[in-house]
Amino acid sequence: MQRKHQNLLPRLALVALIAVLVIALAACNRGDETPAAAATATTAAPAETPQAAPTTVEPAAATAPTDAIAAPPTDPPTATPTNTATSTPSPTATPTNTPTPTATPTVPPSQALAEARRLHDNGDYVDARQRYAAIVQAQPDSPEGYEARWRLGQAYLEDEQPTEAVVALGLAREQVPEEALPVELDFWLGDALAQVGNPAGAVDAYRRYLANDDTLAGEVNLRIGRLLLQAEDTDGALAALDQAVATAADNFVLFAAQEELADIYRDRGDTGAAVAQLDAILGRSQFARYRAELQTRAGQWLADDGQADAALDRYRRAIAEDDASPGALTAANALAAAGQPLDDLAYARILLGNGLYADGIATIYRYFDAVPDHPAEPHLQVAEAYFNQREYTSALAEWQNLLDTHPEYGDRTTVLIRMAVANSRLGNAATARSLYKQAGTPAALLEAARVAEREGDCQTAAAEYLDIARLYPAAADAGEALYRGGVCQYELGQVEAAVASWQRLVDGYPNNTYAHAGRFWAGKGALELGDAARAAQLWQGLAAEAADSYYTARAAEIAAGSDQLSVISDQWQSQGTAKADVTDSDLQAEAEQWLAGWAAPGSDPASLRALPAEVAADPQLARGEAYLRAGMRGEALREMDEVRERYADSPLAQYALALYFRDLGLYRDATLAAVRTGALSPDGLFGSPLFIQRMAYPTYFSDVVEAEAASRGIDPLLVYALIRQESFFERGARSFAAAQGLTQVIPSTAEWIANAIGWPNFQPDDIYKPYLNIKFGTYYLFAGLEMFDGNMYPALVGYNSGPGNAGYWLDEAATDDNDLYVEEITLSEPKLYVRRVLAHLANYQRLYGTP
Repeated sequence: MQRKHQNLLPRLALVALIAVLVIALAACNRGDETPAAAATATTAAPAETPQAAPTTVEPAAATAPTDAIAAPPTDPPTATPTNTATSTPSPTATPTNTPTPTATPTVPPSQALAEARRLHDNGDYVDARQRYAAIVQAQPDSPEGYEARWRLGQAYLEDEQPTEAVVALGLAREQVPEEALPVELDFWLGDALAQVGNPAGAVDAYRRYLANDDTLAGEVNLRIGRLLLQAEDTDGALAALDQAVATAADNFVLFAAQEELADIYRDRGDTGAAVAQLDAILGRSQFARYRAELQTRAGQWLADDGQADAALDRYRRAIAEDDASPGALTAANALAAAGQPLDDLAYARILLGNGLYADGIATIYRYFDAVPDHPAEPHLQVAEAYFNQREYTSALAEWQNLLDTHPEYGDRTTVLIRMAVANSRLGNAATARSLYKQAGTPAALLEAARVAEREGDCQTAAAEYLDIARLYPAAADAGEALYRGGVCQYELGQVEAAVASWQRLVDGYPNNTYAHAGRFWAGKGALELGDAARAAQLWQGLAAEAADSYYTARAAEIAAGSDQLSVISDQWQSQGTAKADVTDSDLQAEAEQWLAGWAAPGSDPASLRALPAEVAADPQLARGEAYLRAGMRGEALREMDEVRERYADSPLAQYALALYFRDLGLYRDATLAAVRTGALSPDGLFGSPLFIQRMAYPTYFSDVVEAEAASRGIDPLLVYALIRQESFFERGARSFAAAQGLTQVIPSTAEWIANAIGWPNFQPDDIYKPYLNIKFGTYYLFAGLEMFDGNMYPALVGYNSGPGNAGYWLDEAATDDNDLYVEEITLSEPKLYVRRVLAHLANYQRLYGTP
């Protein structure tokens, strides 16, 4: 029986909105596409074998839809380079975008629904909605028709079309049996109603959701409280926010509710109650910047209430919490206004900490005038302030002033090194080298040699690098000195000497960061000298040191097809290769048999797929899943990250979580859990069964990746390798540099790509739609490959740091040796990036290539 509900909107308005919905369904096309809501994630650069997960935050509001095609930029923007001006590649191929045809009821309803859900999951909301609508029209009272009704509303909401979402979700509530509806439908409806300006309706919807599922009680009560405030029901808001505090399961919700309560009490004139809420947060929060802000806010409220002494005390506490915070700056200014200014040095620290360099410098100079017999340290603050503004000449003058006026200063070495860095920035290589040599420490001498190398003087650089290793063999920099010395010798054609330097590194500093790379280069040099046996002996140790490294993969690549190096290629292949005529279920059964053998002897291998009881009962897991179903992906990731890390030492939990996360579409967490499963095993990740390794190197979004790679003539495995490095397959990933989505496209590059391929009506948040992000990322990779004649090395460097940088380093290297090209890259991020992506590619080829 279908349930009956009171209408959500006045009947006339509902009819009008239904008309809008019908028209929208009939007229959907690519030109009408609108931006998707996307949770975003701040991602730290993954390790070669990832261990840490990025932190997730919620997205900003999406740009409002528009019916017009976005105007192309006047000049195509470049991917942002760091040091060298870049140009944007201009590939010639520009395939036409052809919309997927509307689904017709000629296939079984279950198959049609599966196709609609595939499109929906890929972020292709327009085509997904067309298919959902077709299913509803063809099979309105079937299970597939019921599901298509509510998924239609969900797709509108995720596509930032709340008006249509209200209608579709409302109709689903009225026309679909209750048992066929997901409980979170009322949460979505509340979200949509709030967006269209109907707080009363939103509150009703949220309360219905809460009555059926209180897992997110804190979050829902917080939303209800805010909506009641919008409706000017302050008493109701207080009650809801008190409930939010009482039911909050984490500090994010708790602090937000307490801040709302503080504001209400403040508006009511109850300063004591308002400050008490802030103090409740201060009793729990450990974040100094936030604590400084709260102390300052409390001070302002107390000052407004006439409690001057209490206010001043709060301002001082704010500064003590974090004197580089905005709260400290506000507090310092408030103290000055109250006639109790800080001394100049203390105030200058606050100004400089807030990036107000000119004001900070002026304040310190005022201090210099007032205190002629001052210590050296303020000069350092002034110099660093100039340096941070890239006023290197002024910074140098201030450092020199310090050295001239304070001969007693004890850390002159650090000053000389900073002066050398500034001179390098100004292009004064000879002066920089002289200053580094004056500093005289092994680290400074290493930098002097590095400057010579960057200036193209490898003869001098090699000699100085090797002198460091000879004169300071116990120094932390000795290993790097041997490595760089060997590279310079190799570039000079002194292969035998280079091999000797690298061999000294491998033998004398086996645990040094550079020893692994030195082992590879020593083997490569030995090959050039005709000593394949020595190369094989050296390279046999690579996999044991770092099986997932660029150098291990390169050794295997070079060894392939060589009878003399078959031991290396055999070693690489022994880590697991693609198998013909073996199903995924067979591979999974093999993996579970292996897992049971060392982690759960005597247990039923198939039972290991289920979450261990402790994990399954973890309330944070339930919250994470509830957040995900409600559409709050950022919060879901935050919860799931903590669950995964909590059970980091349990291989059974990690394996089951990898499957669980995969099935939820939380692919980053699934990948990291699979990596951890292998890492915990006695065999290591690359000794694990093929199923585990493939979970660690997955092929998610394969329908989109395969199609886009084929359209550009790119190996799809290269695209998977790139996505794994960029985002671990997390669709909402966002870096500190604002790179977005699966392939981490920055906004300016996205605009350029949209113009280059003629993508209609592109909106900034569209880049979070997986199908579009993969299309754009694949195109940009293709553009780089075309610019560099198919060479993956500069193409990948260009993808990361701009094609201009990639071309500059290619010109500087002046070699066809791609390994040397990588060594020529002077910035650590692109150098590491190209190595990681190519190492990933090698593992993808091993795991998925033709057996």
